[in-house]
Amino acid sequence: MEGEAYEKKNCTKDIGVSVEEGILHADLTPRWIQPTTFGEKNGVRTERSQALARLFQQARISYQIVPDMHCWQLCHLALVVPLADGYYETKEPLNAGKDRLLMHRTALQIRKNLLCLKEAGYPLSPKKLNLLCYMPVGIFERGLAWIYQSSFGHTFMYAHAMKAPDEMHRLHNEFYAYIDKKKENGQ
Repeated sequence: MEGEAYEKKNCTKDIGVSVEEGILHADLTPRWIQPTTFGEKNGVRTERSQALARLFQQARISYQIVPDMHCWQLCHLALVVPLADGYYETKEPLNAGKDRLLMHRTALQIRKNLLCLKEAGYPLSPKKLNLLCYMPVGIFERGLAWIYQSSFGHTFMYAHAMKAPDEMHRLHNEFYAYIDKKKENGQ
């Protein structure tokens, strides 16, 4: 697409990227799933973060400034680590969404991760993640199955998980080590 039609299609989306056979493939996620997220380490909105926000606004890329990036990143890992694990736990990663037991386990693990963060005193960020803690598991697993089988799932979940297994395994180990340490310290 060119010009105005391209701008209208992409004005409320965020960037997702993969490189296949030397070709860069970029696509944008819907804002309601995940706008580009950033913030200062101390949570204060600075001129630097405001300047970055203006750049995203001019580029018509959705964004959000969060007050606690550490918390947001932990919540992001609580979600994406089990999503990637789902692909690695099956012999047919491309068909992971068709495995109902796998979707059930993935839903339960995401819920467990989010509840562990809440118990450790982290408010879920974004707040909509709270829905995943209380949504009936059957609905949650069917939603996951749909996402895994969708073009969105293929582009943003499957492609990344298959191209970055070392990164995802490291994030898995670091996230669960962090959670275990918090539990040991009574947080």
